[in-house]
Amino acid sequence: MNTNDPLNKEIGGTHYQEYKMQPIELIVACKWDFIQGNIAKYLSRAKYKNGQEDIEKSIHYCEFGKTLQDEGKIIDNTAIINTFIRINGLNYEFWSRIFRLINEKYYSVLYDELVKKEAVGKYLL
Repeated sequence: MNTNDPLNKEIGGTHYQEYKMQPIELIVACKWDFIQGNIAKYLSRAKYKNGQEDIEKSIHYCEFGKTLQDEGKIIDNTAIINTFIRINGLNYEFWSRIFRLINEKYYSVLYDELVKKEAVGKYLL
């Protein structure tokens, strides 16, 4: 293990070390903006760090996205998203939908999905 590699260093816990491919790697590979990246980060770590608080943070970033939405070009990140889901053993149906909504900046729809606590709790907590 390269101790100089920032992927091997974590401050404030080990929640990202649970992943074979870390959320930061997904965010950078997908070229997601700040809002998209924060939604992905908080949803990905909810199970291993702050639970409901991280889900609420992701909902807050959906609100930012709905207010400050940039109608920029959408990049097809299907392959990298599918790799992240597969190598981390995540539920494909749930996570592919969540990441597609992040990728395509459907903040209103994502917001609605996240406030449905029964679906979110099953896969995020």
